[in-house]
Amino acid sequence: MARDGKIRVRSRDLVKVLATVLLGLSFAGGVYLVDGKADRCIEYLTGYVVELSLSVDNLFVFLLIFNYFHVPREAQEPVLFWGILGAMIFRGLMIFVGGKLTERFRLAQLGFAAILLYSAIKLLVEGEEDEDLSNNRIIKFAKSVVPVSDTYYGTKFYVRESEKIIWTPLLVVLLSIELSDVVFAFDSVPAVLGISDDIFVIYTSNVFAIIGLRSLYFVIADAIGTLRFLQPSLALVLGFIALKMIFAVVGVQISTKLSLGFVLLILSGGVGLSYLYPAAKEEVKENEDEL
Repeated sequence: MARDGKIRVRSRDLVKVLATVLLGLSFAGGVYLVDGKADRCIEYLTGYVVELSLSVDNLFVFLLIFNYFHVPREAQEPVLFWGILGAMIFRGLMIFVGGKLTERFRLAQLGFAAILLYSAIKLLVEGEEDEDLSNNRIIKFAKSVVPVSDTYYGTKFYVRESEKIIWTPLLVVLLSIELSDVVFAFDSVPAVLGISDDIFVIYTSNVFAIIGLRSLYFVIADAIGTLRFLQPSLALVLGFIALKMIFAVVGVQISTKLSLGFVLLILSGGVGLSYLYPAAKEEVKENEDEL
């Protein structure tokens, strides 16, 4: 944590975020070259903005998952790479099958919403969890199915011990990331299906929105790690996402603009409070020692 309470974000991550956004917006020209219609360009840009806005929710769940499993930063990058690649493949399947698939499995969102609400409450009242993964409930369950180690081995998803394959917790983290994206796809795919009926436009708007998540995640993660009131803000955002999922199941839709506005308001409030009421030096030192 920074002693002066200022945000410490890597400049290369900011550059990557800007580059991916510019790439996503400029691909509208590629849509015009393929289709030759200005209307398709507008549909693509609309779909891209909607998907990018909805994808912000994913980032906070990714952060929650990485914190829950105490994943080292260097190990987060390969998980995000494979997780985003898997998301591209799954989104393609869902778009190809159409909206019926999302309607059939929409009730699955209730279970995921309950997990997010529980996690949000724990963030507010309990703070950090024990870093010993041997006590992690999900790791314990994974061990009952396949051999899983209690420790990370760098960026490896498995290791060999005595000619036996042992899976690392990183594999469990990757599966959790993929599951979270599946649940969020229940909202994002129908949203873009309502914007265009062109499969190329729908899929490319999804892909370019997802590509930017990797760099944007690290920008948000670094900000939360250096500002004391952003973790409570994260808890409020997770609670909002959970409620939005529950409302969607019962037929009440919260608009993308309202959702994005709420997230930005809560996060900016967390940043502002962190600057106005920075942590005392003793508290900062204690947090640094824990890290």
